[in-house]
Amino acid sequence: MKFLPVLFCLLCLPALAAPVVVYDQSAYLSPPPGTPAYGLDSGFSLASSFTTGGSTMTLSNILTGIVYANSGGSSGPGLSLGLFSDGGGVPGTQVASLTLQDPVTFTLDTIAPLVSWAPDAVTVLSANTTYWVVASSSVLNGYSWRMSNVMGSYRFNGGGTGGPWTSSTFYLPTMQVLADAGEAPELDGSSALLPAFLAVGLLLGGRRKRAAQG
Repeated sequence: MKFLPVLFCLLCLPALAAPVVVYDQSAYLSPPPGTPAYGLDSGFSLASSFTTGGSTMTLSNILTGIVYANSGGSSGPGLSLGLFSDGGGVPGTQVASLTLQDPVTFTLDTIAPLVSWAPDAVTVLSANTTYWVVASSSVLNGYSWRMSNVMGSYRFNGGGTGGPWTSSTFYLPTMQVLADAGEAPELDGSSALLPAFLAVGLLLGGRRKRAAQG
């Protein structure tokens, strides 16, 4: 029975569930590499929105079909992605910055998958709320955002993320938003390891008790 305290404490640890797809326009308009795309030139920004469901969630990651427009380029340098609140039908205040995960080399001439971006900090998505994903580039003729196969309204501007924004209705940029259910707990390192320390303490305490009885 000496393993029961350890087992009990392990059961106290939260279960890890797969992220939920909040928004999905990830199907290309046509198979790459011949997929039409929007240009992301130096100083240019492109924004696409999504609306959450009826429960609060925590942003996991965002996938985009952004590729480097010039041959031999690498994704990442001079490219940024941010999450913004809705400011009356256009991007409002920035909510989070995102970092590109595992940059890869790909161009418009390659069959590249969607690339993943992760938030730099815990980002809670409120229920029934519209957010904007804004991509910006500081590279001349640097990047392109491939089109999805669904038409809708998106925003673009040539003055950075501050606007003014112009509305356009055409094929939406390829994008998928993933989130975890509920709000992520704000734990420091000691709090996160508490169940493990408790398990070890109970186990060692049981051994001392048996040694004293012997």
